[in-house]
Amino acid sequence: MPQDTDLQRIQELQENQRKMFKHAKSLVKRIDEAKHTGQFAKANALYSELTNVYNNLERLKVQLKKFCTVVQKRADRANHRKQLQHIMN
Repeated sequence: MPQDTDLQRIQELQENQRKMFKHAKSLVKRIDEAKHTGQFAKANALYSELTNVYNNLERLKVQLKKFCTVVQKRADRANHRKQLQHIMN
C-alpha cells in the first residue's frame, strides 16, 4: 500500500505535467499568432521555449514512471513479506 507521501508525490508530478501541457498548448497558439502576423523572431523564441517545455514533460514522464516503479516494488516486497509471515505461522 503506497504511503501518503508517495501518493502526494505522484499527484505533484501529475499536476506538474498538467501545467506543462497547458503551457505548451498556449505556446502553440502564441507561435501560430506570431507566424500569422509576420513576427518570425518571436515565433522562433516561442518555439525554443516550447522545446524546453517538451523536454521538461519528457523528464517528468520518466520521473513519474521511475517513482511509480519504486512504489510498486515497495508494495510487492511488503506483500511478499506478508505471504512469508503467513506461511511461517
